[in-house]
Amino acid sequence: MIWAWEAIPYAPDKLWSTFPPEVIPRIHYYNVPAQTDPGSPMNPWFTLKATARPGDFVVVKLDVDHQQTELALVRQLLADPELAGLIDDFFWEHHVAGSIVGCPKIWRGGPKGGWARMVFDSTLGALETLAESYAIFMQLRCRGIRAHSWV
Repeated sequence: MIWAWEAIPYAPDKLWSTFPPEVIPRIHYYNVPAQTDPGSPMNPWFTLKATARPGDFVVVKLDVDHQQTELALVRQLLADPELAGLIDDFFWEHHVAGSIVGCPKIWRGGPKGGWARMVFDSTLGALETLAESYAIFMQLRCRGIRAHSWV
């Protein structure tokens, strides 16, 4: 099964026409932003804990392009052993200060595109530096999650 949240509104006919027919019965698509409140039914972890069982193969891709939302969800994952025990592979584009992806000349986004428009808090403990990103991924891996990044 596939659960997806998307904050950008898409016309249903255009959206569903992009999926192969054999995938459509397996998709649960929410055209609303993912929520960070742990009790919200629009929190991805709420849905995962309600549907996944130990022994299921679970892959999570976290890429909502909003640092505070992503970090809140990652903090929840790190703090919840039951949740961490359900996830096999975790893919996350952790937006951090100092990443080459933030360079507009290299990433072709221009000075106002992509990561170039993001503001980072590089103070220690804000979890928005490259060094802290590596530490977070190490914590995820120590909890048994194969965590992958493309920062």
